[in-house]
Amino acid sequence: MNKYTKYKIKKNEIDELMKMMKYLIVQPWFIEPGHPAQSLINTYRSIKSKFQININVIVYVPQKTSLKKHLKNYILECNAEVISSSLKIIDTLFVGTIATVRAICKKNYDKDAKIFFLDANLYVLSLALKFYKIKPKKLDVLCMCSPEFYKKNIFKWFLIVDLFGYQYFNLFLRTPELADSWRRELPMFANRIDYLPSLELINTQPAENKKKYNSKTFIIAGQIRYGKCVEYLTNLFLTHPYLGNLRIVGKIVNNYLNDFIQKRNGKNIFIVNDFISENQLYDELQRSHYNLMLYDPWDERMECSMLFNSIKSSCPVIAFKEGWLGRQVTKHCIGWTLPKKEKANLLKFIESLPEPNSQEYKKIINNLQKCYDKWSSGQIVMEFINKLDWH
Repeated sequence: MNKYTKYKIKKNEIDELMKMMKYLIVQPWFIEPGHPAQSLINTYRSIKSKFQININVIVYVPQKTSLKKHLKNYILECNAEVISSSLKIIDTLFVGTIATVRAICKKNYDKDAKIFFLDANLYVLSLALKFYKIKPKKLDVLCMCSPEFYKKNIFKWFLIVDLFGYQYFNLFLRTPELADSWRRELPMFANRIDYLPSLELINTQPAENKKKYNSKTFIIAGQIRYGKCVEYLTNLFLTHPYLGNLRIVGKIVNNYLNDFIQKRNGKNIFIVNDFISENQLYDELQRSHYNLMLYDPWDERMECSMLFNSIKSSCPVIAFKEGWLGRQVTKHCIGWTLPKKEKANLLKFIESLPEPNSQEYKKIINNLQKCYDKWSSGQIVMEFINKLDWH
């Protein structure tokens, strides 16, 4: 037996161990409008398209919840196990975090497993781990929030710091800016805090080049909530109809906001109040001329999944200049930005936007297509997998 034969045997043993290794993706926020379900299916598809590993999936769905067809299809596609709970707490992520950890423990999913929570309530996760005492090889959590969000409550912050007492625990953020803020707060755990690149455009095809709406059309899409300047923009387009049409497409998550918007339905304001599917979203974005992503108030370090949908659909972005979102729009020239302090000048800013048939507008469309090619590269999946150590 030479040294190469000996190495080959060892490599074969490693390959067998990899086949035996359990990989688990958990989404305790599956039913919420916005990114949760879409991020889950995009992550699953991206990893499966590049790596021959068996991935188990767990999603939390509250009891007696009627799922939309596209959500049912996602569950079928990734063969997800659906976990429910009878806990009567409004916050889905709170209950979902407890319920999924409980399921992992009761069904021994954690043995020899590398577990990845796409979302989780961190302080609830800490409490759940104390109670259920799972012992996976790795437990990685992708968090949306800043450390300041949790530090407002000293008890919650204590529980989150306590998470790092589990050697298998690692915290990931959606942007480098948020990862840096967590490292500054917890420098002793900096080597276990990182950011993960987005997989939202991996293993996708550019949206079809559908015919745009006949009239100049602006869209606010996704989860319709406070922080997207919906009230301000609705009144602006209602009182200045020459700007064009405004489409508000997605689930309106607040009753007052829903009443406010519905009262202004008609003329040049169009409303689709529903938890829309992936294809519906892409169809709306493709046919619209401008995607209004004017988020205020907003943690400027946060990622925005709607940006990736806009890139895929070649719909130019209008955003405030500050933060991660504004930096992406400016850096890649995929839309137009306005300083947040000049919000009062939004009318003049929208009036100044280039027409859809202009050369400047066409350049933006071309830049969106280049951005799609760059961000759909398979190298991003490799970086993602390396950071999770899923190989």
